[in-house]
Amino acid sequence: MTVAIIGTGRIGLATAKIFKGFGCKVVGYDIYQSDAAKAVLDYKESVEEAIKDADLFKSFKKGAILMNMARGALIETQDLLDALDAGLLSGAGIDTYEFEGPYIPKNFEGQEITDSLFKALINHPKVIYTPHAAYYTDEAVKNLVEGALNATVEIIKTGTTTTRVN
Repeated sequence: MTVAIIGTGRIGLATAKIFKGFGCKVVGYDIYQSDAAKAVLDYKESVEEAIKDADLFKSFKKGAILMNMARGALIETQDLLDALDAGLLSGAGIDTYEFEGPYIPKNFEGQEITDSLFKALINHPKVIYTPHAAYYTDEAVKNLVEGALNATVEIIKTGTTTTRVN
């Protein structure tokens, strides 16, 4: 089996190592390793738009399985469902949805979901969907807490932080 990983930073590299452990051939692509690709893609919503514009599923080997644990905006949900129904893909593992804002992380137990596209995604027999929970590991939570505490200490000591986003 060949596995293609788009984004071979820390998480992509860890994922590649796991697949290698299962004997898979792993192909990786990282926009930041290529000056030419970076110039072409340079955050036009960068990778998101590049993937959407690339007729992605038609370029896959027939019967491939798509996994998206990154950003919902990477995948056009209707295109994914069409590719599954047409047999271009044999399955998908999805931890995010392009319009997830109203749904994640809210509890809708006992309530009807009115977004027909989201309902089609989560009820599709070839889709395994998790509610944007792939990040929720012990290591990730530890890193979130440590990062917040370190930034707080830095602000107390210096009045600002290197991780400030506004």
